[in-house]
Amino acid sequence: MTIRELLQYELWSKRTTRKILVKTGIFLWVAIGFLTIWILIEKFMLTPGERRTGREALVQIDGLQDFNSMSVQDFNLKFHQAENVVNAARMSAWTWRDKGVSEALSLYLETTKTDREEKQIRERLEHDHPDLAPREVESALEMETTAKRVRLLFRTEIHALLD
Repeated sequence: MTIRELLQYELWSKRTTRKILVKTGIFLWVAIGFLTIWILIEKFMLTPGERRTGREALVQIDGLQDFNSMSVQDFNLKFHQAENVVNAARMSAWTWRDKGVSEALSLYLETTKTDREEKQIRERLEHDHPDLAPREVESALEMETTAKRVRLLFRTEIHALLD
């Protein structure tokens, strides 16, 4: 075979270029569509397992909100039960939204525990030092009211996500 015969074979044509571009375009559109659907599911879908465990955790945490009437042992027992359910919710999280809900539940639980500890410290200080200035007592009561509002905000936010 001579060089002249080899040069007569067409190696690359407009048709070949068009086929490659069409196939590449189809592949890119399928990939973009798949990624878009995946991101939407990750961002907006709450999986059924997370919804179920999240509701269980929310019921447990809501039961802790009346910590003024509970004994220390009763609160600690209920807190550890709620903590176990929150950890189960964290383990069942798959999507970004699931993880956000589990973190919100964890934050709600920790806020409840912190508020209870602050209230106990304030009551102990008032009992041990009855000569505290009324302004300090008033400031502590304002902080307690603010803490209740924050917990209520967490509660309504999580209820909105899970219901």
